[in-house]
This record gives sequence, structure tokens and C-alpha cells, in this order.
Amino acid sequence: MSDQLFGYGGCRNQLGTPRDRSRLKRCSTLYNKRSLLTGIYNDHGFLGFSVADTDSGKLLYTIQVQRFPKTGGSATAPSHGVSLSPDEKEIYLIDSINSYVHVFDISRLPGAFPKQVADIALTGKLLGHESGCAYDCVKDGWLHHGRNGRFVFVGDSGDVIDTKLRKTIAILPAMANTRKEIEIDIDLEHGRTVWGMNNRSSIGGLH
Repeated sequence: MSDQLFGYGGCRNQLGTPRDRSRLKRCSTLYNKRSLLTGIYNDHGFLGFSVADTDSGKLLYTIQVQRFPKTGGSATAPSHGVSLSPDEKEIYLIDSINSYVHVFDISRLPGAFPKQVADIALTGKLLGHESGCAYDCVKDGWLHHGRNGRFVFVGDSGDVIDTKLRKTIAILPAMANTRKEIEIDIDLEHGRTVWGMNNRSSIGGLH
């Protein structure tokens, strides 16, 4: 069993057949229990993600978001933002076409197909471009779970999602104009950093 966290290029080179790899424009390893979750996008854009086996490199499932329009928007990769909960039971997936975040139950992987269990409308819509941005400025939204999994932060939107209520409970205005954010926990009493993200996306907490 492999629990290696491949980078974008390594992940792409490890997965599937040559035809599979030709469709993978971006990917990132998120899961370390025999399966890995990876974003998968074809030339025309894909609203969803895939699951692959880290040992064989075989793509197990390709999951498309259901009940929502699958074309439109300005981002070439409408599901570029994906975040795995610290307990590795759910993923949150951005939908820049419809300005939603979709929640999938992955607790039964690799034996069972991921199940779409919630759809959360964003207050901050993923429209237009980031201001003061040098390049690649379309608001496509990135996601990450907080350290304890209670909140999901939505870049380019500003939404803070409560994962228990599965709804937006706050807006961070500064985050509405950038998809790039990291969490750093600081002990103010002792003036020291106690934890920091090591990846721009959340990759689970059990590895």
C-alpha cells in the first residue's frame, strides 16, 4: 500500500492508461488509504473528480456532479478546488459554474462509489476576475478545511462554511479576492506557531 503524496506532475504520471493521463490536466493526491482522490479535467472542462488506486494506478471511479448545469462559467477547470476533511470521510468540491460547493461522502472507499450528500450555495459568487492580479485571474475558487475540520474556507468567494450545518456562516472579505490562502495557528500567549498548512489544499489528517 502506498501513502506517498505525489505532486501535480507525479500524480498525473502515476494514474490510469495513457488515454486517462491525456485527459488529466491537473491532479493532486488527497487520500492515503489504498485509494487516492484526484481532480480530473478534460479539454472541455469536467465538473467532478476521480478516484484511483495508488498501488495499481488504475482509475476506479469518475464522479460527475449531479443535478446541476455542467457547462458555462469562465474557468477552464470548474472543479479546481477540492478539499479532503481531516477524518478523510468527506470531500468538498468547488463548482465555479454554479457558484456552489458540493459535498461527497467517501467513507466507504475504495469499495463503494462516492455519494453526493449536500450542495451548498455560495454567498460570494464566483464571477469575474480577481483585482490587482498579475495572471490567471479568473475566480475559480480553491478550498481548504480548517485544522479541526469544522470549517471550510472558499477562496475567490470569501465564504466560510460550517461543515456541521453545511451552510455559509461568515464571509471573509479579503478572501473574496484571492484563491490563495493558508491556515497558521499561533499561540498568542507564548508567541509561537503551533501548526501550519503544508499544502494549499487540505489532504486529510490520517496519514
